[in-house]
Amino acid sequence: MARMHKPETTRLDLSDGDFLIVKKRLTAGEERKIFARMVSKLVPGEKTEVDPMQAGIAKIVEYLLDWSIRDADDKPVEIRNQPPEFVTAALNALDGASYAEIRIAIDEHEARVAAETQDLKKMTVTASVA
Repeated sequence: MARMHKPETTRLDLSDGDFLIVKKRLTAGEERKIFARMVSKLVPGEKTEVDPMQAGIAKIVEYLLDWSIRDADDKPVEIRNQPPEFVTAALNALDGASYAEIRIAIDEHEARVAAETQDLKKMTVTASVA
């Protein structure tokens, strides 16, 4: 099993015909970016402080590449190739139910990919033992 992967994307369907385009999996560097965005205080020997405003949204921003979301005037909200601060602002402008739907879709995607990875590791170990 390769330790480095080619960047892959996948489409996650939402209600009302909307969709997200997300990274299939994150790299170690991207996972560290999530941690860095969430932590407001990190001092050796002291309790780490997490910024509650970044919990959850930091992961969404790292996975999310594009979407079909439109604004109140029915114009596309363009997030492709935008900086994290722009994507965060776009997510913060959503209604609560829409934000929750996106968070859940990405959480479920992450869980599916993790399960697939575990299954592949088990198959690799079983094949090498046999």
